[in-house]
Amino acid sequence: MRNWRGFVSVALLVFASAIVLLEVFVLLMNPYGNLPHLLFREHEITDINQRFQYPALIRSGRFDSIVIGASDARLIRPEALDGIFGGRFANLSMNAGLAWEQYQIADLFMRTVANPRTLVIALDHVWCDDNADTTRTAFRGFPEWMYDDDRWNDFAYTLNSTTVELSGRRLAVALAD
Repeated sequence: MRNWRGFVSVALLVFASAIVLLEVFVLLMNPYGNLPHLLFREHEITDINQRFQYPALIRSGRFDSIVIGASDARLIRPEALDGIFGGRFANLSMNAGLAWEQYQIADLFMRTVANPRTLVIALDHVWCDDNADTTRTAFRGFPEWMYDDDRWNDFAYTLNSTTVELSGRRLAVALAD
């Protein structure tokens, strides 16, 4: 019986240590750029789902102008708009972006950027869809918690397989530079 208790104690200690180490790793890497920046100042996109990455770009202070739209608007080059309109553009169009999701990006931009300069909205069929007012998110999911003003609620989403994977990607990008 004594060996069994010792084994369970060691197993629980190893499991708890692994969880703590993973949490610290995620916090240090900050894969979504939504937590306090501990190691890396500039956010790098490491996820294919833009919905999780764009809030960090908006909050970075690097851009005073944005383009929002669905995937067809991703072809718009922000550098070209910099020259035409002035300002520092980011193209925040997203794959399968629905009208509500695009609105959330625009709303965060307007609330967050101190002096917003230009907002380009690439209107397409999603804005005219019969269900544009009721179908809020695409099949990819939308992290509403990243678009609010409460940064503390973001900590609840820091430990899952996706954030650990993206933290590894973030480290790989940093080491490659």
